[in-house]
Amino acid sequence: MKISVESEALTTLDKKDKSGTYQLQTVYAHLVERDGSPKRYPVETEIFPNRNAAGDTIPWKKGNYEIADTSFRLDRFGRLELGFINLVPSK
Repeated sequence: MKISVESEALTTLDKKDKSGTYQLQTVYAHLVERDGSPKRYPVETEIFPNRNAAGDTIPWKKGNYEIADTSFRLDRFGRLELGFINLVPSK
C-alpha cells in the first residue's frame, strides 16, 4: 500500500489513563478497489511516527512510502495482522 506524507507536523494527544501523551502523524493512504484498480482519491489517516533508540519521536519526512514487510506479523493463532507500521521510501 502506498502512503504519502505531506507534513512532518505531529498531533499530541493525552493517553486515556492520563499517564502521559503520544503523537500521531497525518498521512494519506492510496487504497485500491477489489479488482486492484486504484481508488480515485487517497484517504487521510493517522499513524504513529518512528522513535529513535532514546525513545524520541521522529516524524516521517515528506515523501512517498510503502508499508514495510516488517509491519506484518502473525498472531498467536497464526493469523496475519498489521502491527506497528513501518514505512520504506517508494521506488
